[in-house]
Amino acid sequence: MASHDESLPDLAPALATAISVFDKELRVHLAVEEDLLGHILEGIDAWGPVRLELMRAEHPHQRAVLEALRTDRRVGAREMALRASGLTTDVLADMEAEESRVLADSVLRDDRVVLDQSDC
Repeated sequence: MASHDESLPDLAPALATAISVFDKELRVHLAVEEDLLGHILEGIDAWGPVRLELMRAEHPHQRAVLEALRTDRRVGAREMALRASGLTTDVLADMEAEESRVLADSVLRDDRVVLDQSDC
């Protein structure tokens, strides 16, 4: 009976294909997000420029990690799977944070009135 680690190289082609698909899909997502949200975030409120800079720093980092994951063939399937899992976890956490902090109704709204303001 083969050990679990010995069977991993058999998964390498399928894993590489999955990473390639993820790479393409995430790149499209990032580009659409930049196109749709860039100009909105910049002027949405006092934190808009900060949100925009975070997005501008985060997206190139994610693209670089994707590129390294997609092209680095010096690592075995196990390491590739661990890296892909880590990146997926990071991207999902990032998307959740964006939905709650950037795409929340309290941030994206039609009016320029800031809710819950005080004169203090």
